[in-house]
Amino acid sequence: ACARSGNAVLMTPLRDPNPPSSPAHSHLMATPMSGQLECVGWLRAAVRGVPAEEASEALAGYFAHCSASPAEAIEQRLDGLCDKLRAAAGEYEVEEIDEQCVLGRRLYHKMLLAFLESEERRLQHGHFVETLLSQGIFHSSLFACCMECVFASYCMQSSVFPQIMHTLDLSPFDLYKVIDPFVKHEPSLPQYLRVHFREVEVKILEHMAWALESPLHAQLREYDALLASPEAAGGESRAATALEQFLKKVKYLAASRVNDLCLRLLLRKELVAQIWECIKVVVEGPARHLMRGRHLDQIIMCTIYGVCKVNKRQDEAPKTFRDIIEQYKRQDKAAAKVFREVRMGDAGEPPQDIIAFYNKIFIPAMKDHLLRILDASRKQQRSPCSTLQSTAESEIRPPSGVLASPQRVLGDRDVFVSHPRTPVAAMTPRTRTLYAFGDSPSGGLLRINHQLASQPRDGSDAANALRALSTTPSHGAASAAMPAPAAVPAPVERKRSHEGGMSKKQLQRRLADDGAAIPVDRSSSHGSSSG
Repeated sequence: ACARSGNAVLMTPLRDPNPPSSPAHSHLMATPMSGQLECVGWLRAAVRGVPAEEASEALAGYFAHCSASPAEAIEQRLDGLCDKLRAAAGEYEVEEIDEQCVLGRRLYHKMLLAFLESEERRLQHGHFVETLLSQGIFHSSLFACCMECVFASYCMQSSVFPQIMHTLDLSPFDLYKVIDPFVKHEPSLPQYLRVHFREVEVKILEHMAWALESPLHAQLREYDALLASPEAAGGESRAATALEQFLKKVKYLAASRVNDLCLRLLLRKELVAQIWECIKVVVEGPARHLMRGRHLDQIIMCTIYGVCKVNKRQDEAPKTFRDIIEQYKRQDKAAAKVFREVRMGDAGEPPQDIIAFYNKIFIPAMKDHLLRILDASRKQQRSPCSTLQSTAESEIRPPSGVLASPQRVLGDRDVFVSHPRTPVAAMTPRTRTLYAFGDSPSGGLLRINHQLASQPRDGSDAANALRALSTTPSHGAASAAMPAPAAVPAPVERKRSHEGGMSKKQLQRRLADDGAAIPVDRSSSHGSSSG
């Protein structure tokens, strides 16, 4: 017997004639072991026939564009980098490192050729070759990406990122600039390595590139000065373009986390719009110094608390740092260190918790911006053509194909709806009962219906969320794009309190307190000490 689902024919466990490349198999999740085996096979196939100790004939053709051949300098640099890897290896790993360095050097020659060919196609000439090949940081970063492929494929946990970055004396920002083109220039790169490099890039974007000693800060100061200069109207440099791309990715990462955390906290749309405007103030320049030596998530949590504080209404429970931290800890890759250890002012000052950072540093720097954004938000709400909220929604909404967080549809019961994270073909009998409308056992659906029907409210929030899910294409289709998540459900209409009648002086009094703006009541917000 078989059942049809979309274009795939799913057979019973005893009969499965579908080939491995069929849609029925294409969504089976690879295990870490199978992913690494695939990577090792790809690696050996990718470097087959590529020399390790000298440039290929195709590379030598590009070297001919230079006034002096860079071949010898390149090989000497590779020798030095391999020596650093051997020195950092354990006593019993030296021989293994030697073998992996050979694979890394071969992959380096292959990828260097791919970089040069791509640049030639983009620029339609070869005058760039000497400039690119004379940049030592570029070569070291490219070799680091190649060795990261080797170490990740062979599960060398003691050598992979971030250790390889320290071993080869590379800054996170320099490594970041090579990761994206590296992945793009190798279309056959296994999915296991693509995910690995994405995780590396996220760590760099969220905090590593913002370290105190990072060269990013000096480059951003030069970039800001360039934008402020009248001569900036001319053509932008390649370095400026790279910085713009970096900041764009930081904003994209911040948007996804703001969207997720605000959904978990069930914040009103106007609050989400104000939070996003404040985050842009930090990332885009006016308060970018707050990121120096800190983590993006620290800025997001402080912003959420500050915006909720100045928008506090008498008819809704206040959002405390404890609430925010509890929801933050449910995010993927959340770490207690982020809210327990925040860099304060001076480099020699010991880190403190996020509440101390909020009171002493964040609010003094952001108070005026918070008031300005709040004032603009209220003016926009009174205007018939409001744009602030709609602009924020479009900027923080995940694009097609990005899964949204579970959306709570009933305020006083733990009823959530979400898009499936796991393809149906890869579910176990137990995980299939957790969600998958239309596939779950009838008893589970009856229990959900009973919960929804027993609510004293009209259930419109739940109905809207369920209706949005019912119009979503099946996740089983490989090419089906996931729609943007529904907006944060609006709260039940209640009588407005004094929110609209608060004067600017009252807001400033709420923000100011004897030198510590919006001091946090630790008796109700001691989330930084929670595990």
